Amino acid sequence: MLVALVLQGRGHRREAEAPTPFDGAADFVSRFVGEQWVTFPRFVRSGAWHANLQRARRPR
Repeated sequence: MLVALVLQGRGHRREAEAPTPFDGAADFVSRFVGEQWVTFPRFVRSGAWHANLQRARRPR
């Protein structure tokens, strides 16, 4: 989970629109768990993760 947290933080720094700051510990836990167990698996299953990976590997 620590590795996921670090990678998630690095990924969010590269986003054009910054995520909303946390309101506290409960907000942090709920958003982190939701992103790890709901949002990211949905992103992978949809094929968008693979498409983004391919796009990132293309020379500019």
